[in-house]
Formats: sequence, C-alpha cells, structure tokens
Amino acid sequence: MFKIGFGCVGLTSLSSRRESLAILEHAYSQGITHFDVARLYGMGLTESIVGEFAKNKRHEISITTKFGLNPPSIIVNHRNLQNFVKKSIKRMPFVKKLVAKKIHSKFEPVFSVENARTSLDKRLTELNTDYIDYYLMHEATLEAANSDDMICFLDNKIKEGKILKFGIGTAFSHIHNDCNLFNCNYYVFQFENNIFNENLLKIKNSDSKLLVTYSVFKDFNTINQWLDKAEVQNIRKYSNEIGIDIKDNNVIAGMFLYHSALSNPNGITLFSSTRGINISNNMKYLRQFIQLNLKVELINKIFKQIRNDIG
Repeated sequence: MFKIGFGCVGLTSLSSRRESLAILEHAYSQGITHFDVARLYGMGLTESIVGEFAKNKRHEISITTKFGLNPPSIIVNHRNLQNFVKKSIKRMPFVKKLVAKKIHSKFEPVFSVENARTSLDKRLTELNTDYIDYYLMHEATLEAANSDDMICFLDNKIKEGKILKFGIGTAFSHIHNDCNLFNCNYYVFQFENNIFNENLLKIKNSDSKLLVTYSVFKDFNTINQWLDKAEVQNIRKYSNEIGIDIKDNNVIAGMFLYHSALSNPNGITLFSSTRGINISNNMKYLRQFIQLNLKVELINKIFKQIRNDIG
C-alpha cells in the first residue's frame, strides 16, 4: 500500500490536548505511521502533543519536523497568550489567516548553524525522542540549503544518530524543479502537489530522493461545489468510467488522495484532518481505489472533464 502520512498542522485547533491525542491515535489505527510536524505549528505546542502520542510507539512510526521558521517568541513563552490566540482562531476563522500572514511577513526563516543546533535539541525534547527521522529546513532557499556549514552540521548529526535523514520542506518554486541543484546529501524534498498543480511531473533528478507531498485536498471544495450542481448524466457517466459512484463527496476525497499517492508511489503523501470520520473515509476509499487498480491517466481524464464542466 502507498505510504500515507498525517499532517499535524491543525492539531491545536481542537478543543483540548486530549482531543488532539485522540485524532493522532485514530490516524494510527487507520494504518498511518508517518507524522509531519514543525516548530511553527500550533505556536510551538504541536510537537509536544506528537511527542506524547509517540512515546509508546516510537519505533513503529516515523516523524518529520522542521526548523528555521519559528513562531513569535512572545507567544511561545506565554501560555495564556497561546490559549487566547487559539480560542480566537476557533471563534473567528479570519484570525487564523491574519496570524499566518503576520508570521510569514514579519518572521523570516533563520538558517544559521547555531539556530539549527538549538532547534534540534529543543525538537528532540518536545518530541520525546532520541532521534528524528526527517529533519527539514522550513521554507529554505537554494542558497540557504547549500551552505557548507549547514550541510556539515546536518551530516554530523546523522553520524551522532540524532537525525536519520535531512532535506527541505519549502515552496516548490524554491526547488527550481531540480533536486541536483542541492547538495547530494539532501534526501527529502517536501512540497505541494495536487490534482490541479502536479509539481511531481515537473521535478527532475528525484529518483534517489524521498518526495513528500502535501495540499492533496486544496481544490476539493471546487470539485465539491461542482458535485452539488452537476447534471445527473455527467455524474453517472464519470462514475461508469471508473467503476465507482462519485456522487458522494467522500468518494471524491478518496480520488484526490489516491491520485496523489499513485503519482508518488515511492514517496509519502500527506493529508490533514481534525475529524476522525474524515480520516476513516479517506483511508477507506483509498483502499477501495487501490483494489480497483485505476490508472493515473484515467483519474486525470475524469478530473479534466470535471474542470471543463466547471469552466
């Protein structure tokens, strides 16, 4: 089966730590064994939640975390302010966009060796682990990634056993479509890929690399809106072509996930959810599509037809 990972970016949007842990346990029960987190997520709180979840199953799962892009220290160091921001985001979704915009505009990534060392020690503590499977530079540019001092530091941490592999998690534009532009020791390349933005088709020299993709459901709402308005004969036609009824939006979500996994069979496909039923349905329909053994060309054809219908 394809390697599916769980993105932990939304964990702290849940009402309590207990609920966050329950979602991680549910994802694990559905066969998901890779978990993706970052220092930035949850204003610094998310890693400790993942660490608590992982403590009794560390050798059964893999963990990615990232460094360089940090939450504001004033929020990290004041739990009451963290809780206030969290509650505000929950009550008023526009606050989430405002906070994210502020962070990305004001807080530039810091990729000094000193920051990488301090961050790694903190990540190991927060994640309650002796090692990190994949340690990524968060929103790194090519210039920052190819720093000799940084590569030397990361290589040494592999020798010490504190990280297993390192790489970058960044906007696809920073990769410049070519893994060979980066030092050969970079193993993991994490970037956006989805049905309407197939970056996997653009990247070169990736055969020996681990590609991790995210934003699987980026255009799900667009397709879902089409589903609500589509003519019955079109839904029936596309359903007959793939052998499964697509009038259920859970099926559409399964198609999104299957397409991304099928496009990246040797890598990891991430998705995120804060609802257990959605996690279950995503994995259920992924397995169903695997059993149908549909080809990526057919899935692309169906979505192309849907895009044409949308106009």
